Amino acid sequence: MEKQSKRIIVLLSGICLWIFFIFQEELSRYGLYTLTSYNVHEIASFIPFLCVGTAIIWCGYLIVKVAKRQAERYDLFFMVILLLIIFLMGRYIYRWSHTGSVSVIATVESVDKMSGEIVITLQSSEMINGMLETDGKKYLITYDANMNSAGTQRVHMIALPEN
Repeated sequence: MEKQSKRIIVLLSGICLWIFFIFQEELSRYGLYTLTSYNVHEIASFIPFLCVGTAIIWCGYLIVKVAKRQAERYDLFFMVILLLIIFLMGRYIYRWSHTGSVSVIATVESVDKMSGEIVITLQSSEMINGMLETDGKKYLITYDANMNSAGTQRVHMIALPEN
């Protein structure tokens, strides 16, 4: 039972680290460094790689045990769980590494209130469309872009520059 308890504690610790990572990542998209500082944000960027590395080493150890026929039934079950976790974390890291945050200064020429389209090919919600003006005012627009395709982008912030 002690072996299973250690595994559960390590898995729960990893889950807590991932939750913290996703939480601070979402806050950092909007530049909210009040709950976690920018330094913590930079350090937290190692969490996915730490978790994947730990899972790969642990899974490798279990694969060796299974190959030597020294593994218990729980080891095989846990190895399958680790392989699933490695796959999911790898998929998240792949998607995360192919997304970039883009900030542009743009002049909105026209807004289609029905579809939410802005002439500079950014889409926004109805609430944002109501706030945009087409009188030549410049806006600072931040959005996420998928580096592999030129499909739909996700707007995070529209602001008026100081100038």
